[in-house]
Amino acid sequence: MPQELDALAQDRGAANAAGSLQLARAWMRLLARAWVWLGMRLRPGRLSRVVAWWRRQMNRRRHMDRRWQVDRRRQVDRRWEMHRRWQVALAARARRARATSNTLMVSIGFFCALE
Repeated sequence: MPQELDALAQDRGAANAAGSLQLARAWMRLLARAWVWLGMRLRPGRLSRVVAWWRRQMNRRRHMDRRWQVDRRRQVDRRWEMHRRWQVALAARARRARATSNTLMVSIGFFCALE
């Protein structure tokens, strides 16, 4: 019984190996056909044109990206500047309020005393 199981396992292993070999051969055939098709499609001048077009695209995208980075930095700088202005104005208002609250209360008291 164990011998039969062992033989069956060896058989199955051989079948698996043969199947994987078949699969590998099919893949290689597909790759070879794709390579031949590419070789037929891409004439010597066409490949260099495609490469040149691709480089132009990449350069254009890089310039756009750089412009976007600069733009973003300016945006952040402007937001920070506006935030600082707001903070300074807020602090000035608070100082003014602290400075004028006493005189305001005194004047209110004075005018109330007049009535």
